[in-house]
Amino acid sequence: MDFKHLTPKSYLMNGLEEERDPKRGSAEEAARRNVIRKCIKSYFGGEKNIECFPMNRPVDDDSKLESLDVCKKADLKPEFVKSCEDLLINLKNKIKVKQINGRPLTGNMLLSLAMEYVDQINRGEVLSVVPSFEKVVDIESRVFSSKLFEVIRLRIQDQSKTESMPFEEQELQQMR
Repeated sequence: MDFKHLTPKSYLMNGLEEERDPKRGSAEEAARRNVIRKCIKSYFGGEKNIECFPMNRPVDDDSKLESLDVCKKADLKPEFVKSCEDLLINLKNKIKVKQINGRPLTGNMLLSLAMEYVDQINRGEVLSVVPSFEKVVDIESRVFSSKLFEVIRLRIQDQSKTESMPFEEQELQQMR
């Protein structure tokens, strides 16, 4: 088959088309492959959201493929580096911030949320998104408040040129 006339996206979409007439294996195997194809399409929200970024081999030497994580950028093929940069630019421009209840999720929050879900599963509980998210937001808020308090304390200390603030954290909290 000649695939040179296809764009990367059309090549991918051709590969995700349902097998109607199994060319290899049994009808059951084709049905399993079709389920995978449907899952990929539905997971990424359909054809309009799916993109394909073909990448050249990162190195010519097959023995270096096993240790790409320690290769220097100069050891990689320029075409591979360029395709990685193009992919990163595309991701940066198109990825939307994940949100729950209109609140953006940071990487730390997403990790904390995943850990909370794992804990719920391990305890045999039913997953509850909103209470788990609220717990994560509460933890993030406390961490942020603590960091903010430290920044303010250091600024006041710097401005007053003294060794400590005039108020301790507990005293400030009591002033609320």
